[in-house]
Amino acid sequence: MNRASQRYIAIIADMVRSRDLSSSQRRALQRRFTHLIDNLNREYRKAIAAKFVITLGDEFQGILHSAALVPDLIWHLEQNFPERELRVGIGFGTRAVQVRGRAIPIRVCSRPA
Repeated sequence: MNRASQRYIAIIADMVRSRDLSSSQRRALQRRFTHLIDNLNREYRKAIAAKFVITLGDEFQGILHSAALVPDLIWHLEQNFPERELRVGIGFGTRAVQVRGRAIPIRVCSRPA
């Protein structure tokens, strides 16, 4: 398979209403969030095409080789980060840029019709 036509799963998640927290609450939450992302990168390392990274303090993104682990990943998020609701987006497609060790920049082409 041509590398450019290999399909990937892009995951992006954002904490709902995290800006409603006080500064100290938000810092503590971001520390827990960082710990969660580090755990995801360790636990799912074999399935990750580009590591999960925190992009805006309360948002993360990453790229997977396969969609097979998406339900487990979402379950992991819900069980290990009950502090805030997470809004999760999932994309599927081929790469527009070379996938590197980290997920930024993330530009996944839409799935061909």
